[in-house]
Amino acid sequence: MPAPERRSLVCEASPVTVQWKAPQSVHVSVVVTNNSEADMESRAVPAFYLKPVELSGDANRQAELTHFAFWDTSTGAALPVSESVTLHLRPGESLKKRVDLAKLVWSRRNYSVLPHTPLFKEVPAGEYFFHSEITSTDGKGLCSSKEVKVLIE
Repeated sequence: MPAPERRSLVCEASPVTVQWKAPQSVHVSVVVTNNSEADMESRAVPAFYLKPVELSGDANRQAELTHFAFWDTSTGAALPVSESVTLHLRPGESLKKRVDLAKLVWSRRNYSVLPHTPLFKEVPAGEYFFHSEITSTDGKGLCSSKEVKVLIE
């Protein structure tokens, strides 16, 4: 049996709490680790996603109602849509950041409108699967965290 694939870049995103209610802050601890034996440098677009739990049996509808927010790995603030960040990690190095999701701007994935609305005004109340992804500017997925079920009240 072959050994499991070892990802070069590993993402973790852990919400401090899984119940979110306005106007409270919604802090998430993010850790991005370079597991390779080489330096890693890439222009990338980090994002958080919220997929509705109730539609988990209907992938197309769930994707349509998924919300996202771009964020800056150096500041933890919202990342403008036309921007990217440079990720540079030495072998074994980790980037650790605490991000307040309530301070980011959000949009639905299928909207033609760019993210511009705060979390609690954009995302309806309900249960969601939350996760983080980092994608290179050429569209290659660099890493994705595990999904965590959260409740927005």
